[in-house]
Amino acid sequence: MKGQKIILPALFIIMSFSVPAGAIQIHLSEAQRGEAISYGVRNLNTDTRVFFKEWTVDHGVNGLAILNSEFLTLANSARDAALDGQEMDPYAIEDSLAKTQGKLVFTIYAYGKTEDFAKDYGALLKANGKTYPATYWEDGEVTPSESHPGMLVQELFYYFPVGSISPESQITLQIGTPEQKDKIQFEFDLKKIR
Repeated sequence: MKGQKIILPALFIIMSFSVPAGAIQIHLSEAQRGEAISYGVRNLNTDTRVFFKEWTVDHGVNGLAILNSEFLTLANSARDAALDGQEMDPYAIEDSLAKTQGKLVFTIYAYGKTEDFAKDYGALLKANGKTYPATYWEDGEVTPSESHPGMLVQELFYYFPVGSISPESQITLQIGTPEQKDKIQFEFDLKKIR
C-alpha cells in the first residue's frame, strides 16, 4: 500500500513530462512550462534562426513568419533572462505567457523596395475551412534588410483568437494588400509545433 502511494504520483509526473505542448494550447501545464524554460536556457548560445526554426516559415525575400506559441514565448523570455544572468520568477513567467494566452500571435518580416511597401498589409488566417481576420495588428519600423541587401524589411505583428482552431490543424496565414491577388502565404502544421 505504501509503495502504491509513491508510484502513482511518480507515474503522474513522468506522464505529464511526456505530454507535448500544443502550439495553440491556451494554458501550458507546469511540466510544459518547465520544458519551455529549459529549452530557452539550454539554447542560450544557439543561433537565433536555429532557436526559432520550429516556429518559423521562411520564404526568403518573400517574407518570414514566426508563430509565437506560448511555449516559444516563454522559452524566449527564459533565454533573454538567462542572457542577463537572471532566472524567471513566477511573476515573469505569468507576464510572459499573458502575451499569447488564448491567441495565435505571428511576427512577420516582410521585404520590399519602398518605405511604404507594407502600409496597407492585412492578414487572414485560414483553418479548417474557415477564414479569420486579425483582431489586432501592429506595424514595426521599416529598416534596411541585413539578410537581403537592397531591400527594406518591416516587422508586422498579427493577433488572432484561438477560438475553435484545433491544435491538430494545418493553418495558413495570408498577408498582403486587399487588392493584391497573390498574397504571401505561410503554412503551419500545429501538431508539429510546441
